[in-house]
Amino acid sequence: MGMRGGIMVRGSRLAAFAAAMVLAGRMAGAQVVEVEALVRHGVELRQRGDDLGALAEFQRALGRSGEPRVLAQLALAEQALGRWLDADRHLRAALLSSHDPWIVRNRASLHQAEEQLEAHLGRLRVSGAVEGAEVYANDERVATLPMAEPARVAAGTNVVEVRAPGYVAMTRRVQVEPGQESRETFAFVREAPVPTSPPALQLGSMATPRAPELARGGDAQRALAWVTLATGAAGIGVGVFALARRGGLVTRYDEHRDPECPGTDSATQPTVCAGFLDDIGAMQALAIGGFVGGGALSLLSTVLFATLPPAEEPARGLASVRCGGGPGLAGVSCGGVF
Repeated sequence: MGMRGGIMVRGSRLAAFAAAMVLAGRMAGAQVVEVEALVRHGVELRQRGDDLGALAEFQRALGRSGEPRVLAQLALAEQALGRWLDADRHLRAALLSSHDPWIVRNRASLHQAEEQLEAHLGRLRVSGAVEGAEVYANDERVATLPMAEPARVAAGTNVVEVRAPGYVAMTRRVQVEPGQESRETFAFVREAPVPTSPPALQLGSMATPRAPELARGGDAQRALAWVTLATGAAGIGVGVFALARRGGLVTRYDEHRDPECPGTDSATQPTVCAGFLDDIGAMQALAIGGFVGGGALSLLSTVLFATLPPAEEPARGLASVRCGGGPGLAGVSCGGVF
């Protein structure tokens, strides 16, 4: 290929690159125009009082552009609809772009909206001994233990639940005051052991030479009886532990009764007292489950032991007959063992 051909190849590549850049620029320009139209329409809907329709427009715009002004407009629409947590999250994200021209121009009104949100939000800090436990507030996961900082939650009564594999899930109602931090501590209790299934007998094994021995000795039934006895004892042990734990919690509640806790007959309870009552209820349910389950398995074990087939007598020797000379010259005497 000569010089002229090389120049033509390079020229065609440059032309293709320039065309691609022009096309990309047009697509980006079209997207900017679309986002601008969505934001403008959303603002118009808010001015007409249609905050829900404006929210849909801002969400569409956010799907095409993560501009700070889109986040801010979305947060203002969510605030108007009473979606305090969503509004707080999006407004904080928008204010992080402190040098954005739109944010700079509207900083005063955005900070005013932020102050209004504080009247509807509070903070929740949960502590516990199980690392990795998940904290839920009103069925929404808000943190994992240990918490580096408190979680933002709605002010008022929050249903707080803590979950961890291998432990009993605990739930309590927590009152969070606007702009304040509420602290809760959870004492984790391990779940009761799951009963193990007894070894299953295969139908085909009844035809094998060892099946009569297994059936005669009642080995499978005896093994099942021991398994149910051990599991029942474990269940009763869990019930005893939970009952003792409940007694300790009742004592702690009574210690706080005069200065803080009004008693179980009161419809309203301070936060610390409500926590005691929730834990007492959980331990009572665990104790009932342990005693009922353990008792049922122990009863089943007793029935299995009582109905075991009797052991078979040892096998005797083979029958035999022996004959020999009897009394006298012509006598014959025979004897047998059966």
